Amino acid sequence: MDKLDHTAITVSNIDQAVSWYQGSFDCEVLYKTETEAMLEFENVKLQLLLPSQRPSHLAFRKKDANTYGTLKKNKDGSSSCFISDSTGNLVEVIAYEDKD
Repeated sequence: MDKLDHTAITVSNIDQAVSWYQGSFDCEVLYKTETEAMLEFENVKLQLLLPSQRPSHLAFRKKDANTYGTLKKNKDGSSSCFISDSTGNLVEVIAYEDKD
């Protein structure tokens, strides 16, 4: 079975959103910039994005992610590409060299 790597949602303020999630839930901040942050929970990661970065999306881990399109390197060492599902939702297909 494939794994859901993360869910990404858009927020209006990264610092405020990170503060709220950390105050409300037990999670770890993997990284935080002015435009995005990645929070890790026990079973999944949550990416917080400004709307100017990318729309909300789901990201699935696939060993053969390169078969879905040209992969782009991400800041966490993964590589990914974006596709749309049959109803137009944005889906990121992601691979980690050291984890897959």
